[in-house]
Amino acid sequence: MSPARTSRRSPTTSRGAAENVGVGFQRLPEGWKAEVKEKDGNLFERVETDASVRTTWLLTPPTPRPSGR
Repeated sequence: MSPARTSRRSPTTSRGAAENVGVGFQRLPEGWKAEVKEKDGNLFERVETDASVRTTWLLTPPTPRPSGR
């Protein structure tokens, strides 16, 4: 990934039966940003046992600081 350039990532997550599921990041490295590609694209009303859900994230690493500052 290039600094300050957005990249697409589409991890697939499997989980047992659950309702009102939200997929997200608990921690990102300092300065990184994560956005869901589509509004509410990380929210699912129900996920059945052995089913998969997919969320597309736009990940942006921090801009490097100029040296000497």
